[in-house]
Amino acid sequence: MTRIGPVVRGWAIVWLAGLTAAAWSGGHAAGQSIRCAGVLGNSGQFGPELVRMSPTTQELARPTGLWLDEEGAIWLGAGEAVVRLSLDGRLLERRALEGAGNRVDGFHFAALGTKLYMPGRTVRGPALLELDRTRPGAPVHVLDVQPADGGPFVLAAEPVDGRWLLAAGAKDDRITVRTIDPAEGAVVERFSVPGRHAAGLAWEPQRRIVYLGGQLRGATLESGILACDLHARPAGGRFPAAVTPTPAQPTAFRGRLSLAADALWDSGHYGYLARLDREAQGAPGIVCRWAHELDEITQVAALPIPRQSPTPLVVATSAGDACWLAQWDPVENQFLLRRRLGALPVISSLGISPDGWVTVGTAQSQYWWRWEDAANAPPRMADLSVACTPGVFIGEKFYAFGFVYGMHEQERRSPVPLVFSPRRYDRNSAVRPGGANPIQLKRPMGLALAPGRPPRLLVTDAHTRALWTCPVSPGEFLPKHDGWTRVAIDSAELTAPTDVALCEDGSIVVADAGRIWQLQPTDASWKVLRQYEGPPGDPLGEHVRMAIDGQWMVLSDSRRHRLLWIDLTDWKLLGQWGTTDRAGNTTEQLDQPTLVAIVGRRVVVADTSNQRIVQLELAPAVPR
Repeated sequence: MTRIGPVVRGWAIVWLAGLTAAAWSGGHAAGQSIRCAGVLGNSGQFGPELVRMSPTTQELARPTGLWLDEEGAIWLGAGEAVVRLSLDGRLLERRALEGAGNRVDGFHFAALGTKLYMPGRTVRGPALLELDRTRPGAPVHVLDVQPADGGPFVLAAEPVDGRWLLAAGAKDDRITVRTIDPAEGAVVERFSVPGRHAAGLAWEPQRRIVYLGGQLRGATLESGILACDLHARPAGGRFPAAVTPTPAQPTAFRGRLSLAADALWDSGHYGYLARLDREAQGAPGIVCRWAHELDEITQVAALPIPRQSPTPLVVATSAGDACWLAQWDPVENQFLLRRRLGALPVISSLGISPDGWVTVGTAQSQYWWRWEDAANAPPRMADLSVACTPGVFIGEKFYAFGFVYGMHEQERRSPVPLVFSPRRYDRNSAVRPGGANPIQLKRPMGLALAPGRPPRLLVTDAHTRALWTCPVSPGEFLPKHDGWTRVAIDSAELTAPTDVALCEDGSIVVADAGRIWQLQPTDASWKVLRQYEGPPGDPLGEHVRMAIDGQWMVLSDSRRHRLLWIDLTDWKLLGQWGTTDRAGNTTEQLDQPTLVAIVGRRVVVADTSNQRIVQLELAPAVPR
């Protein structure tokens, strides 16, 4: 007897429920204490339920599909693994892929019996992957089946008479639709149509209709949708149909089809989603645009909650670091994101504003959360551009260096100055004061802005292993093109600088290979006021990041898995979060923390290997 009845009732309760931000006490010294106020960006929060995806900055997208099982859980691609998540975002299971370099790399998952199938990629090219859901811990393996002549292919989520249904383009400018018998591996060609690329495939078992989307030819269509039976007999209606038009390139829809909640769904890059009826006409058409947290939706599935309105949906995307719980309201014709279930495998930037905004750079979006948000909350806003350095808040604006279309650009160009804001507007793109002109530094890491006439940037660069300064235009975040000067330090030489921060008295501190140098400018160079290597008898690790607000400095000691809280008036240690030299993912542990930001008593730290942002509150001793 199936368990779907009680599971569905549980889904109806859980799908809109949130996790409250927890609070835990941490390390302290001399009456000081540090308190954990919660987690952002990892819906599993901590411990064995923490979600882990495979990090990537090499590509714009690592697409994934998803599958909802009868136990009320979501199977999702995680790069070199497949994860199973609860509806509130906790990790239930993780299955690694067999073979080095193999990965999940497809747009739709399909299920047949107890097996889950998904497109993937090996060192030899596209492949079909199989996961047996009844064997806990069993790896995901590559099937010895050649599904599409060695080229890319798409799967239909629903099987056809006990067989997979897939479509792929071929060298003869035709798209071929095939079925494959999983038991025998027999491949049967069903039909082919003129075209170059299959973008999406869906099967409607009630009417036995195949919906095919992609780059089609022969019907005066570049990108369109076909509907027919397995013998290529047209389904009638308005097919073949053009994809939904968009206001401007490159936001074009491409026939990336899903059949869910009694509708066809099609998506394009930059967060575009259209809802269509079964004649491929708008119902009402575009329901989501410029949602850069999604980039491109790859698969839409409906939670089987009877008579539920708004309709609950689960959405997978090309980002591959999370899936989303969403809802479709047929009365308001409104599509809304309700939860983000996943992790932060790439954290490229971090900042916190005085009024409670937390901004996080990821592989391909700049996320904005509120301090009070839960671990599985969707970002309040997402930007197409991505910061790759710490930044400076001036009012609501966040000034940093970064990339216009994601961290993958770091492999081929230097970053540009960017000005971010949490205010939502049409395209959610950061302002570029210098246009597309990159700065002269290849890999900036730390960034501080010193006041003056004109203001001056201080930047550590990993490529040159040096600290640089440059005047910026007043009122703008635009470095003078030929104004970069390498900082000379008396009686010292930087070897691996990671971060820089500004002190209240006008001096600066620079983190370099396990040391913190406090520097003061002179007429010709900078002199060393202090060298700090950690608490007495407890040296810092080699990689340190830091942030300062007033008299307080917080140090993220990555190699030693801890965060230190220091009073700069006498460089006294006030508190510590994390266990020295012991990585962990519990409520009181860190694993290779990196970026850190502070405003007042609030601290956010990138707990990098745990793929989350940890929120901390500093509690100084109360004077007696």
